[in-house]
Amino acid sequence: MWKQLAGLATFGAVVAALGAALAQGRGSAGGPDFGMVWGPAYTAGFGRMDSGGSLIVAAVAGAVVGLLVASVLRAAGVRLAEPAGLRLGRVVGAGLIGVVVGLAPAVILLADAFTGNSDAENPVLVVYAVSGVFGYVLVLAGIFGVLRVSGDGHTRATVAATAVALPVGAILATGAGVGVAGWLGYTTSTPTWVATILVVMTILGATFALARAWAVRRRSEPVGL
Repeated sequence: MWKQLAGLATFGAVVAALGAALAQGRGSAGGPDFGMVWGPAYTAGFGRMDSGGSLIVAAVAGAVVGLLVASVLRAAGVRLAEPAGLRLGRVVGAGLIGVVVGLAPAVILLADAFTGNSDAENPVLVVYAVSGVFGYVLVLAGIFGVLRVSGDGHTRATVAATAVALPVGAILATGAGVGVAGWLGYTTSTPTWVATILVVMTILGATFALARAWAVRRRSEPVGL
């Protein structure tokens, strides 16, 4: 029950926040705005809330809608459950945490570059390379750890599948992130950052989930090895 509620609430929050970020970012990059469509009175009304606050409101609204949908489905007897032993939540969670921790130095450096606060003497390429390798190792170590603690029978297969799939997923996520940022005009506004990060994290999360699903199809291995 709670997994279904939490899952749909999270999904609703992510979709709503992404949609709001894309809409706001496109408006600030030269697309249509509320003043053009609805008139100055509506523009003034929306202007009372900054972009960060409106994104939070959108995420909360999306989460509420997700909870309502999950409640209706449960009342109707519909159950959205993953196959026993798949443990997608643990795998995806461990993978995303590894990505966030590993890539933190590169993200900070990239943010400084966009805002014009970067130091020219910083070894940018070295920081990016080290962060990428560090994140890759942390992802594999995190997934291995959570599955080994769970006594999972597909731990090594999952790590191996993730090791192969992650570079491909990273390339796709990077391309999608650059595409979203470019579509929004490469601005440094909050909507652009939120939209880019959500798209990248969504693709990486899907990569971890697909790698896990593929690994589970293989024969279980002895847990003690």
